[in-house]
Formats: sequence, C-alpha cells, structure tokens
Amino acid sequence: MASNFWDPTARLARSRRLRPLIAGLEQPLIQKAELAFRRPVVAPDVAHYLAAAEAAVALAGRREAARMALQAVLIAPRFVFRTELGADVGGRVRLDAFEVAEALSYSLTDGPPDQALWADAKSGAVLRPEVVGGHVARLLTAAEKKGPARNFVRELFAYRDVLKVTKTAKFHQPDALLREADLFTENVLRKNAHVDFFKELLTSRNGFVSPATAQSYNASLTGTSTTAQPVTYTGERQGLLGHPAWLVGYAAPDPAELETVILRGRFVSQRFLCGTVPNAPIGVILEVAKDPNKTVRERMALHKKDPTCAACHRAMDGIGLSFEGFDDLGRMRTTEAGRPVDRSGELFGSGDQDGPFQGLDGLTTKLLASQTVASCLATQAFEFFMGRTPDQGDACTVQDARRQYQTAGGDLTAMVRSFFVSDGFLYRTR
Repeated sequence: MASNFWDPTARLARSRRLRPLIAGLEQPLIQKAELAFRRPVVAPDVAHYLAAAEAAVALAGRREAARMALQAVLIAPRFVFRTELGADVGGRVRLDAFEVAEALSYSLTDGPPDQALWADAKSGAVLRPEVVGGHVARLLTAAEKKGPARNFVRELFAYRDVLKVTKTAKFHQPDALLREADLFTENVLRKNAHVDFFKELLTSRNGFVSPATAQSYNASLTGTSTTAQPVTYTGERQGLLGHPAWLVGYAAPDPAELETVILRGRFVSQRFLCGTVPNAPIGVILEVAKDPNKTVRERMALHKKDPTCAACHRAMDGIGLSFEGFDDLGRMRTTEAGRPVDRSGELFGSGDQDGPFQGLDGLTTKLLASQTVASCLATQAFEFFMGRTPDQGDACTVQDARRQYQTAGGDLTAMVRSFFVSDGFLYRTR
C-alpha cells in the first residue's frame, strides 16, 4: 500500500489528530525560543518547531515531543548566530534594540541579556545613550570578579604567560602566582573600576600572597599552603608590572640570558606605547658571552655599539633595564655580579615623556603621565570590548574614549560607555 505521508490532505488530517497530544507545549516553547534567540517570538515563528514535536509525539510520546521541539530551537541559526541586520539608514545598518542589548551583554558579561537589559530592549529604551551608559556601569560592576573586565586586564598585562615559562626553583608556584595576580586584579576592579583604574593597576601595593609563594615576593610567610592572604608590598614592588606572575612570564628560562631585559622592555613598548618592535633581521645574530663578572647592563652595551641592533633595542632596552631590581623569578634584588643593581632606565617612543628615569616607580610615573599611553590604553580597550581592531574611521571614537576616561578621573566605565554609544558600535556597513 502506497504511503500518503506527503499528501497535503493526509498531512492536515494527521496534524489535527496529533495536535491535542502536544497541547500546552506552545507557550513554554515560545518562552524558551525567546531566551534562545534573545528577542521576542510569536506563535507563527515556532510553527515549524511544533511540527517537530508533532512528528515525535506519534512515535515516542509527549516527553520526546517536547525534547525534539527544544532541540529544533537549539540548532536553529537564530540561536547559533547573533544577528546584526538592523534597519537601513542612509546606506548604513542601524542595530535594533535587541541587537544592541545582545551585543552589549555578550561584550560585558559573556552571556545573554539579563532581565533589566531585556526589559529595556523590549521597550526600546536601550537605544537611548543614557540608558546604554547605565547598563555599562551596572554590568561592568556585576561582572567584576568573573567577566570580561577581569579578562581585559589579564589580556592587557598578559600575566597568564607565567604558565608558559619553565623554572626549576622548587618554591616557584606558577598556578598560585596566577591566582594571586587575579586576586590583585579583582581587588582593583572592585575598588577602582570607576576611578584611577590604570593607575592602581600600575601602582597599588595591596596584594595577595600565600605561604607557598612567599619567596617569590621576598615575604616572610612560611608553610606550604597556597591560600592567599592580603599583604602590603614593600620596597620596589608595586602594581602588576611588579607582580611575580608578570615578571616570570616575561623572563628567560636561564637567569644569565639577556632575553629577560628584552622581553620586559618589548612588552611595555608594544602594549602600553603601541609601538612596533620588529623581529631581528634574518641572519643577524649578535652573540653576547655569559660573564659572571659583568652585569646584564654591561653586557647589553653591545646593542648600542652595533648599528644593526641599536635602532630597535633603543625602544626596548632602556625600559627593560629598569626592571633589574627584580630577578628572573620575580624576587627583588639589590646586587648583581657583586655590585649594587643599577635600576636606571630610559623611555623612548612615548613622545611626551621620553627620557631617563629610575626603577619601576619612575617608569610607572612616566607611563601614567603620557598621552601616548592614554591613547594606547583606549586602543587596547576598543579591541577587547568591540572585538575588532580599530580602523581609520574609528580614530575619533578611540580619542573620545581617552578623553572620557581622563575627564572622569581614570574611570574604566566612562571609557567603555563611550564605545557603546558611538556610531562605530551602533551602525554597520553592508
């Protein structure tokens, strides 16, 4: 007997017969679909998902019907992808309220809109700049311990690289150091997300140390516990650039190598000055012999003498040598090769703050006073929160973010808010 499965009349009759078996699934399915799609849906939108339920209920019952309908929702493109279709406005696409809410939420919390953001999306209020600003402040605060705000700092300082460096010292605890750096970051975000944000990341002496990591901090705690407790840093140590997690992450495996100075100097030049330091030209190898009777600074003098090396190393070495108050394990030190450590440095590439300084404190003072650094920080924040590298059309947005940040006294929220009310966020080009 031939099957009549695809016959329209037979399909309609079958649907009428099966529809009572899935009665009551429609409204819960609409609610689940709204949560999955991050925008309102109505009954006609879920008709084909109910069709999946109808197909399943005849074979396996009501429970399987509900499962199949939900599965159909979760494999739908509207769940898998975020849309930026908006409405055409003069050749550009203006995101609608739900697209704004969705992009804002995923950027600041790594999750879908919460009830407050959802309500403002449904009313259209989220299209107003002042409403967006309120949600930015609220969501950054709510996510300070686990969300993108902390991840932004992690990426900015890249202190997770402590896990990539191999050290043989028994007291070195990379996992514990990473946790303590995160605690430091969370403490700054909790207290200073709205004032002196970058300054506190560079200068705060309020840290966290466990007995197991105490030697890395020159601390007097004893024991093997990795439970961190609040401490106040002393001496040269301050901020994340003085944290053992960062110092080890940017140190050579061998303490006698010059690479530690280069790694630290190059990082600061590229990350905070947005400078470009190219790799060494192919075929150029400058061998600097290890000599226990010479300091790193003395051995690195060859970089200044060799014109092939001098141009690039000028941007790195002067910064990296200012970290000589710390060894390759992040410990403070006062002597090297039997002589007092020279912590003098020279900043190059900042434009307005170039010149000599002393130690980590002198470096941070110059970085915080530099307009180049402030603009670079805004660029780094744009890339992280907007999810793309700024192009020429974003120059005004980045500079406005810098001004908003500085005018508000180092308020991270002010900077991030400026991104989410800008045309660069609200509009797309086809």
